[in-house]
Amino acid sequence: MNKSQKIELLKVRDISSLLSDTFSFTKANFKSLFTGLFYICAPILLVYGICSVLFFNSYFNLILTNITQEINENSYVSNDYSDMFLSIIPNVLFFSLSAFLAMSLVYTVSLCYIKLYKNNEEISTPILWIQTKKYFGKVIGSQFILLLATIIAYAVCFFPLIMGPIGAIFTFLFFIIFIFGLFYLYIKLIFAQAFIILEDKGIFESFKLSYKFTQGIFWNIFLFIFLMGLITSLFTYIFQLPGTILIYFNIFMGFANQNSSGNSFISLLGSALTGLGAAIGYVAYSIYYIGLSIFYYSTIENRTGIATNTQIENIGKTEGYDNSSDLKR
Repeated sequence: MNKSQKIELLKVRDISSLLSDTFSFTKANFKSLFTGLFYICAPILLVYGICSVLFFNSYFNLILTNITQEINENSYVSNDYSDMFLSIIPNVLFFSLSAFLAMSLVYTVSLCYIKLYKNNEEISTPILWIQTKKYFGKVIGSQFILLLATIIAYAVCFFPLIMGPIGAIFTFLFFIIFIFGLFYLYIKLIFAQAFIILEDKGIFESFKLSYKFTQGIFWNIFLFIFLMGLITSLFTYIFQLPGTILIYFNIFMGFANQNSSGNSFISLLGSALTGLGAAIGYVAYSIYYIGLSIFYYSTIENRTGIATNTQIENIGKTEGYDNSSDLKR
């Protein structure tokens, strides 16, 4: 960390300043931040990359197989693809689990880095690893609770279908409520992990604190995470683009040649590049979490004026010292 370029976290900022300082912070701390991310997150990102290759390869092969079978059969007889879909379920589960763990770990490392930075502590990969181990379990627990609640709420939406045709109307209404509720709670609980790591709070206490913390700034949060999400998603898309082009090229060639397997080498290479791009993209999401942390501290300063009051006190102490020195003379 370059102390001469230290960025004050407790500072009132507007949206444009938040975006600017997020990238300024990332640039100033690029080496130490991403070195720590690489060494700590490399194992789970490697697992995620392998699971991504298996998932994308099986998924796009399934698409290509479906297309070519429809062409070759040339009939209106419906095909049963249940066996093919069931065959990719293990890949989907491993892919989803590794993605969940990778995202949670990147989130934890990023916020632990911010905490060390804020406290003016030495930042090195071993120290960052110690902090990450301290909070990773809580972050995983909080993320799992939110994920489980989301799955249960989603499943409840389909319960009215047992009522017959009229139940479909209630399912549609429940699903609309679910979408808006998910959006609302995502914003309200977005700082739960920040309270866990930056303030050493428990899981359920962090949910309550995040819910209260976001009062009055709901739409500011939405605008900021929308812009940050757009930027980081663009990074991820760029990393995945070469693999995606190869995969769709292989699908097109298989479609043109009516070959359900396409070119296996191109398919595997495209899947590998897509998985690698997705893994690198997950590391890029650290920028998103850094931005959230800066938003968090900016909001605290806006509400409490901690840094401003400290500066005023320091000025007063300095002036008092100078006056006393003059009196002695």
